[in-house]
Amino acid sequence: MTLGGRYRRFALLEARGRSPLYERLALGVADDPAIHAVLARVPPPRQQPNLLLAAVAFLGGVRPDYVDFRSFVLDHADAVIATLGRYPPSILAADLARCIARTMPSSMLSNYIAGRRGCPRGVPNTVPCAPPLLSGRRNGIRSF
Repeated sequence: MTLGGRYRRFALLEARGRSPLYERLALGVADDPAIHAVLARVPPPRQQPNLLLAAVAFLGGVRPDYVDFRSFVLDHADAVIATLGRYPPSILAADLARCIARTMPSSMLSNYIAGRRGCPRGVPNTVPCAPPLLSGRRNGIRSF
């Protein structure tokens, strides 16, 4: 499957119904050769949609629309690539889970915090899906 195909699949099968924001961002990346060129600088296992979304959120916060997201990735490509390569995927996926919890409707949030229902696919079962109560650093890694 092509890089664009993986992002389109993520948007349509995994983010749809859970996070309209990440659905829009992933669909934008699916058809953007400039973002594909940035992602080509990391190995395929690090090109996963959830990891890119988490890396951008980790570095610069959740971006509200694709134009802003794209600008951030292109302007900070070296930092995004370094983040994708530096942290284990489970840490980036945990950050994504916390970001999704902030953008999901409150009616879904209680289920999300109470258990695994509503957690994005691809987040390992060993990663807690509840957002932390306090911001700060955990094990030397920035926590939301």
